[in-house]
Amino acid sequence: MKIYKTSKFVESKLKISQNFLIKEVDSDLFQGSGCNDSTDQSKIDEFANIMRYNGWGNFPPIKGKISSVSEGEFEDYKDAVEGGYEHELDYSRELFHSDIGKPIARISDGHNRAYAAKACGIPIKIDIVQ
Repeated sequence: MKIYKTSKFVESKLKISQNFLIKEVDSDLFQGSGCNDSTDQSKIDEFANIMRYNGWGNFPPIKGKISSVSEGEFEDYKDAVEGGYEHELDYSRELFHSDIGKPIARISDGHNRAYAAKACGIPIKIDIVQ
């Protein structure tokens, strides 16, 4: 996991008065906030086209938290699959037993950028929300 400090440009764009840490995690597995109604496939495609050539470039980091997939979470996911409501848990992909213990980004803002990063196979840069 790499750690970056924000540039003055990003700070000014986000109107932030103090430095914060940005962590990088694999974009294969993340969990959205459950409000994916605002996810826009045309934005995802547009962002992915830019990220393919420029990486994160001038995109601001995603906001959220990083934790690990727990055994209980995996069991809850299996129950949701059996009940037919796994989509409500808003994971970027199916969970597997082998995911237990892996880092996972819990996204509160930046769903389109997260899906674009996943489409490009580049890590997610995440501003850790306290």
